[in-house]
Amino acid sequence: MKRWLPFAVLLVVSAPALVTPFCLDDWVQRAVLSNAFTHTGPWALFTFADGDPGHFAPFIFRGPFPWFTLPELKIAFLRPLSTFFLHVDVWAFGDSALGAHVHSLVWAVAMVAAARRLYGALLPKAALIASVLFALDDSHAMAIMWVANRNALHAGVFGLWGVVAHLAWREHGRRRHLIAAVGCFVLALASAEAAVGVLAYVVARELAAKDRHWKAVVPVVVLVGLYAVAYRVLGMGAYGSATYLDPTREPLAYLAEAPRRFLALFGTWSTGVSADGWLTFPHLRWAMVALGVLALPGWWWVWKKSAFDEKTNETLRWLSLGAVLAVLPTLATWPTDRLLLPASFGACAVAGAVLERAWVHRRRVVIAWASVAFLVLPVITWGLLPTVFRAWDRGVRRAVLDGERGFEHERVVVLSSTDFAPAMYGTAVAALQGCALPTTWHVLSMSPSAVSVTRTDATHFELELAEGRMIDSIFEENFRATRFPFATGDVVPLEGLKVVVGRVEGGHPVSIAVELERPVADFTFVWFDGERFTRVQLPAPGQVLELPRAPMIAEVAMGAKAPGRLTASTR
Repeated sequence: MKRWLPFAVLLVVSAPALVTPFCLDDWVQRAVLSNAFTHTGPWALFTFADGDPGHFAPFIFRGPFPWFTLPELKIAFLRPLSTFFLHVDVWAFGDSALGAHVHSLVWAVAMVAAARRLYGALLPKAALIASVLFALDDSHAMAIMWVANRNALHAGVFGLWGVVAHLAWREHGRRRHLIAAVGCFVLALASAEAAVGVLAYVVARELAAKDRHWKAVVPVVVLVGLYAVAYRVLGMGAYGSATYLDPTREPLAYLAEAPRRFLALFGTWSTGVSADGWLTFPHLRWAMVALGVLALPGWWWVWKKSAFDEKTNETLRWLSLGAVLAVLPTLATWPTDRLLLPASFGACAVAGAVLERAWVHRRRVVIAWASVAFLVLPVITWGLLPTVFRAWDRGVRRAVLDGERGFEHERVVVLSSTDFAPAMYGTAVAALQGCALPTTWHVLSMSPSAVSVTRTDATHFELELAEGRMIDSIFEENFRATRFPFATGDVVPLEGLKVVVGRVEGGHPVSIAVELERPVADFTFVWFDGERFTRVQLPAPGQVLELPRAPMIAEVAMGAKAPGRLTASTR
């Protein structure tokens, strides 16, 4: 029974994934596979922007990428094997999200099996507890429930089974184990960048061991070196986005962000708080960093009190070092729970060993803390994620399809959308429902602020934020980093209209002027009111249309109400 407990726990907490709909990047990837979207090819589903202005600029010129997107933007990931498995989903299950999620769950079971095998060999006393914690770790929830993130499971499965084979080769020196390890590592690297974090455990084993065998790291060093060369030659990587940093091309930007991102991840994992708060509660980011600072001496004290024997101490040293090294590549983007999947293997080993010793010695404080941080709070996260995904699915569908057919063949100008999801993914959802795409889709503001629209004459209007600045939230900065500032007077030509940057604060526009190059009647002006894209009329010349801050989809799901009727006034 104990042998199957981790798998039973995994199946129970991940069961809601089976009724979770496709969401966000799933929509875009399926739109590409159906030829509705052409910004990338069907075998490059993880290339969201390729860095070539000549190829990418038309998708800013006509949309759906917003006007402030950097034309040289690059967000491209090397994941050919994971792309293949997405094709398998479509071939085997068609439009069924259930089939795709069952597919993901199979990979999750295989990953827990690899971890269970390693824990049994490395930490026999704590193996069961560590395996249960690993199965429960909420860093795996997104990878299971979000098909676009399943690539992390592929990397975890192949990477951990590669570690199993590598340790067997290190101990017995048999060629078949080496071949199996190298084969698994190659498949892991072909699955996702997360594989680099899993391979870090091989390096950590030698760095922390007394009986170092440096030749054992040679295969991994060679593979990662070849992978890095292939990554560069094939044009993969990130550029121009504040969301994703390329440590090799932008080392200073990476190093500037890495310490606080690491502390936030470490602190939230140590306390069971979701690291996704970095995105949803930006005013609490320094509190998350403070948790990391406080957790460092806390872990040191708990480790010392556990009084592990020398062999266990040595094992935990390299597993914890491996977890730290596994986190480093993930610091290229903002803190979120799903980044910790590679690190969770080593981290759950340490937590399991500490909890096992606390149970033996009846240390109630440690047991209470570990129970809340690694059992109770992760279960809550597992339960909340499906609700969030369903809210996004319902919200975006309602936004673009409720009473309309996706604004087919219309020239749509989104004056304001406080929620990124309908603004950026709405056209993909409409395409997947069989609707023809809008002729153009221009998003003027995605800032979480009220805006005013002032009509200056027949062909011009101005849009100004009531508070804050444009391109100053994580979702906006995904398309353009602050280090690529705008200046007053900058002009961005779009199909049918022209955006002229007005007042600027610190490189961030606060207001823009829009020059219409076609008759007003040719455009459909809309505003996301918290529930749907509502059609609005531009105010008459000399009048102002006030668009209040609308609630985001998640806020509506929690009971927030959409604003009332809009009226124009003269200033």
